[in-house]
Amino acid sequence: MSNRRDLTGRRSRAQKAIAAILAIVVAGLAWAATRAWSPVVFLNAGLRTSPLLVTSRGTTFVLIATTDGGITAIDPASHEPAWTADIEAPPGLHPLLMATPAVAQNKLVVAYMTSNRAGKRVGHRVAVLDLETREFDERFPQLELSAEKPSADSSGIVRFNPPTTLSRAALAHAPKGTATSVMPVFRSVMPVTFNRGTGGSSRSTLTHGRAKGAGQAVSSVLLTTPEHRCGEPGVSGSGDMVCGGGVWAYAGPQVYPTGEAFELLVLTGNGQLDLQGGSYANSLMRVGPGLRL
Repeated sequence: MSNRRDLTGRRSRAQKAIAAILAIVVAGLAWAATRAWSPVVFLNAGLRTSPLLVTSRGTTFVLIATTDGGITAIDPASHEPAWTADIEAPPGLHPLLMATPAVAQNKLVVAYMTSNRAGKRVGHRVAVLDLETREFDERFPQLELSAEKPSADSSGIVRFNPPTTLSRAALAHAPKGTATSVMPVFRSVMPVTFNRGTGGSSRSTLTHGRAKGAGQAVSSVLLTTPEHRCGEPGVSGSGDMVCGGGVWAYAGPQVYPTGEAFELLVLTGNGQLDLQGGSYANSLMRVGPGLRL
């Protein structure tokens, strides 16, 4: 009889303890729902980038870039959209934005991809948003990225190929005296140089202008795997461990100032590490000015 009373008492205490824990959990969830999760900002497209804190017209906003090329500035106090801007892709093409943009002074530099109606990637472009006017800056014409480098054995040319290249790593920003470099990254790192103007001029110009093209704007190219024999076209070479070396990490290259210059830490992914052949897949690369290893 005594054992039964002890067992009943233990069950009663356990039930009370469970009820108390559940009450605490429910109260915590209720508090979080009213404090941390409300209000909710609804977006019209997917989100693959990280939020950024930006200053526009003296006010701080949380800036969000969505996959459809939309830029939305959120008021951190009200959680409401304050202003928006949309990337305009070339006629007949659609923007796809996956890489977190970079803030350079009062500009937002955006790297995005373009696809046709069939969904095939056909290009990679760079655009500049003026955070004061909240419009894309016409003084920085959109740049279509392109590049080519000789293979490590000099037997061929490795060309930047938009359909097999995905831009998802965050852009890295590094000041350079009176200019600034912003680096989109893929299987390669391509610093795009912008002049801020000198002699008191407030006018800034992208070094390539409208006619010079990517050859003038891209100051150097770091090719992580200088291989041009990448297997059968249209078939992934990841299983064969050829080419690859993509900069997949969403954080992108990390910039470390060194006096008046800077160094980059670049983390690469799939592929084969071949130091003799100059292929640096699955590695952490430390590069200096001119992207020298």
